[in-house]
Amino acid sequence: DIPKGITSLNKNLFYKCTQLKSITIPEGVKELGISVFEECSSLETIILPEGLVLINDKAFYHCYNIQSIFIPESVRTIGDFVFHSCSNLQSIVLPKGVTRIGEELFNTCSRLQSITIPESVNDISNNAFQSCSSLPSIIIPESVTIFKNYVFYQCSSLQSFTIPSKVETIEIGAFQSCSSLQSIIIPKSVTTIGISVFKSCVSLLSIAISGNLKIISEFAFNDCINLQ
Repeated sequence: DIPKGITSLNKNLFYKCTQLKSITIPEGVKELGISVFEECSSLETIILPEGLVLINDKAFYHCYNIQSIFIPESVRTIGDFVFHSCSNLQSIVLPKGVTRIGEELFNTCSRLQSITIPESVNDISNNAFQSCSSLPSIIIPESVTIFKNYVFYQCSSLQSFTIPSKVETIEIGAFQSCSSLQSIIIPKSVTTIGISVFKSCVSLLSIAISGNLKIISEFAFNDCINLQ
């Protein structure tokens, strides 16, 4: 057990503790350090305390056996790569104070089926949901104004998607290889569609584009073989 009185779990503290299956973090801990549980490949259950504020980069990187995790409402910052390759993670709710979804935060969470993103989020970073191949749908807050590089790349179960009405730019490969995506509406706010944004969306049947669009980059609809 982790003793009471500790306020921070430092960098790499439990790195590659491959036999660790469960852990309860006591009240009073406000920060999880970089890679604190990285490659704890047997970790299934973790209880985070109310009062936790910061989850640093790669905190649960390659924790393959975590199926669900409750993140306390006190958390304000979740770093990059935190849940990368948590391939058994099935659902997660992000707390209301979080404003940013970090780079590659859920990359290769291949069994993720449900995620709740609060209205406070205004920044979704590169590759955030890459290869979330079981995610059928996702609701993005209206506060988001840019879809960054490869944000939904290879989300192969994503069938429909609503782009928030304030999004102005869709960057490189944002929906590339979303092979189940059938239709999408580009709102009037969008002025730029980047390289390969819808490349290899082989199920895409229709797309509605507004007259405000100024730039459609190369390969934007490459290999959209059913687009009519």
